[in-house]
Amino acid sequence: MGVKTRFDFAALEESFTKLIEELGESLDACHQLGFTEIFPRQEPLRQALGLQKKLEEDLLLQWKIYQDQGMEALQSHQNRWLFASLRNENSLWGLWARWTQALAQAQADSEQWLAENPWQSYLLGLLIDPELVSPWRRATAQSQAWEQLLSAWLKLMGQDLSHQALSFLNLIELGAKRRPDPLALEPLTPQLKGAIAEVTQALLANPSAEQAARALDRFWAQSSGGPWSQYLAFACIERGAGFYFKPISQPKLARFEQLFGIEEQIQALQENTEVLLRGRKAQNCLLWGGRGTGKSSSVLALLRHYADQGLRLVELPAARLSHLPELFSRLAPLKEKFILYVDELGFEAEQEGFKALKVFLEGGLCPRPDNLILIATANRKSLVFQEPLDERYPQNRQRVNEERALDDRFGLKLFYPPPKYEALRALFTFFYKKNRPAPAEAALWLEFNRFCLANGHDEPNGRSLEQFFASL
Repeated sequence: MGVKTRFDFAALEESFTKLIEELGESLDACHQLGFTEIFPRQEPLRQALGLQKKLEEDLLLQWKIYQDQGMEALQSHQNRWLFASLRNENSLWGLWARWTQALAQAQADSEQWLAENPWQSYLLGLLIDPELVSPWRRATAQSQAWEQLLSAWLKLMGQDLSHQALSFLNLIELGAKRRPDPLALEPLTPQLKGAIAEVTQALLANPSAEQAARALDRFWAQSSGGPWSQYLAFACIERGAGFYFKPISQPKLARFEQLFGIEEQIQALQENTEVLLRGRKAQNCLLWGGRGTGKSSSVLALLRHYADQGLRLVELPAARLSHLPELFSRLAPLKEKFILYVDELGFEAEQEGFKALKVFLEGGLCPRPDNLILIATANRKSLVFQEPLDERYPQNRQRVNEERALDDRFGLKLFYPPPKYEALRALFTFFYKKNRPAPAEAALWLEFNRFCLANGHDEPNGRSLEQFFASL
């Protein structure tokens, strides 16, 4: 004789009504405010609303069966439901799988996470993207619709769709013999700083719609949103006849304390960058000197040091200088401040690219915006490579003056001297103290000299030291 199952009918009814009310409120607000129209190409959001709608439909049906026909009829329906759901891709189980897959794909595409919870990270990314939200926000500026959208959005962000689906399956277990294993989304590890960190913390702290609106206003007052807030560095990549900015998710940055013997150059760069960050016209910079002397590292240290104040870096290959007018026009409206970085700048004698750069740097019809400076590195001060000309002849003198006019367009020119023996020895001591290897410093200095001879480092420099200590 079997044992009759006892049910806590009060708890059962409470579970049904609580989940139905939660889903109903969320769906009503989302449809009323037109979330799918505001974000028409957002597959995770579309799948999430479809999943919630299916959950609500199935819950309402089961609730009606329970109230009209009783517990036995509900258990019988649940057995049939589970059998069908495992074999039907349009069932709740199939919708749940498609939502998690769409969210995982969005997570992989973004490369930058705003919260540990993947669903919250995804919704935060939409909310702080001005290209998606700003048009709708401007259209509702004179009404309460903006705060209504924020209220519904925060409610949706606070809901755990996986938990809702599992809660529904827990109710199904009343009449089922087993439950399918849920699809798990791994927690994320966001690494945020500055304005983007402040706004995500505020939006995750269960704010009211009014508090969320104020947090977003503060964020947009100092930030352009979207990738410009989430990434520090970008590469300018050609696409057809134009280009696009590709975010660099993990740029290789340096620290000022890692650089030795170039303190004066670093101070001059910092002072110029702080002028840029204050919104004033800063100087374009030419960093020239021997290889491995810290030119590129100085620029990367600037980015790390001032990133929290809105500094960003765009790397532009010297061969793509023709994009400068369009690049200026696309960066000028943004709130961030930019270093346009050109590494190893130089031109052959017959190359015409230097004329375009000269015009764009100063006095052309496309003036450089105030939120941008150009920092170029070169191994020599003269950026045009050619055989020496006899300047006693007017035509040669005119040509030399024209070519010198290019480096004159850089208001700040900093020389990075290659280290000679005493400077190299001091730089070696700096690396030694930083790395603390086991051998004594004097013995390791001899080992470094053998390393340079064996590997063809005829003029050892900071890069040689970096490679040597990395090899230990």
